[in-house]
Amino acid sequence: MEKSMVIILLIICHIAITTVVAQHSVPFPSKGGDSCNVVQVNCGSAAPVNDKSASQHLRHPGPPGKRGPKGDLGPIGRAGPQGIKGAKGIIGGVGPAGDKGSQGSKGQQGIKGVKGDAPDYMRIQNMMSATSCKDLNETYGVSTSGYYPLRTIGTGVLVSVYCDFRVYDGIHTCHQLKERNGITTSGNYFLGPANNQYEVHCDFSGSDAITEIRHDSMGEVLMPKCEDRGCYSKIPRYTISLIDTIKIIENSRECRQYIQARCEGMMIFRDGPYAWWVSRDGEKMLYWGGATSRRNSYCACGETGQCADNNYKCNCDKNDVGTIRADEGFLTDKTKLPVKEIRFGDMGGSGENGWHTLGKLECLG
Repeated sequence: MEKSMVIILLIICHIAITTVVAQHSVPFPSKGGDSCNVVQVNCGSAAPVNDKSASQHLRHPGPPGKRGPKGDLGPIGRAGPQGIKGAKGIIGGVGPAGDKGSQGSKGQQGIKGVKGDAPDYMRIQNMMSATSCKDLNETYGVSTSGYYPLRTIGTGVLVSVYCDFRVYDGIHTCHQLKERNGITTSGNYFLGPANNQYEVHCDFSGSDAITEIRHDSMGEVLMPKCEDRGCYSKIPRYTISLIDTIKIIENSRECRQYIQARCEGMMIFRDGPYAWWVSRDGEKMLYWGGATSRRNSYCACGETGQCADNNYKCNCDKNDVGTIRADEGFLTDKTKLPVKEIRFGDMGGSGENGWHTLGKLECLG
């Protein structure tokens, strides 16, 4: 009986295996305790491979699993070969200047020079008091042409002057000196007859050679207080005689002499005259520098109609205290020059002041 039952069970099992398709989920273990399920398992050789549901599962796999943890860092690889040397870079800009260095130590004192002979030293000192090339020649025996220190007449300022000690017989003006001898160096020269020469200054800086005759008061002079007409007098002392001066004027194309009056409450010709200049032959002249018409009581502004008060012909004749005015210009009448004397007045009151300037005589051509 039992054997019969066993045989029956075996037969039933065989039939079930060959005819039945078992479908169920089978769990597969994985790392970390998770599991994935196989949805369908076909057992047996007679599995229905053309089953529509089975075909879909075979063509569409499930989603990917979770990414595993990061692995350990691998070992360091071998060093690569050395690279090629790069090109030289551009030179950088100049840096800022460094701090100033400290001052060096003081050097040793030089050896004291030998004192010159007393006579020569005193001679040089005395020579520096000379006011003309004639002084250098006659007093100190200087006869070599060149530049020497001379003191200006009146002010005593020391200046360097070229002295030419050569004799130019029969030449009376600097213009003649330039034309006949080709001289072009400005300085002091001895002109006139060989036995009676005079010293003049020649200015060759311009196109015209100018013969200059100087005097002792060419700078501006503040006049002392006085009120009467012509109460103040100034007589210039020229460097050469009037005879020699006239010889120069006669041998020149034109001559001129600058004159200026600066005034504060001081009149020149108004209600007067209070001021005038005197010609070389002693004539009282009643016009001022710049009055080209040479009419009495005229200054330069009177010729142009541009005076401070055109009721008068000079700026100073406005006579206003508290304002400094001026009248100036060149005197050009060769028959009257050089100026022998200048006279002023109307400077006695409070706030009344006067200044004058008389320039050198200049002859051209």
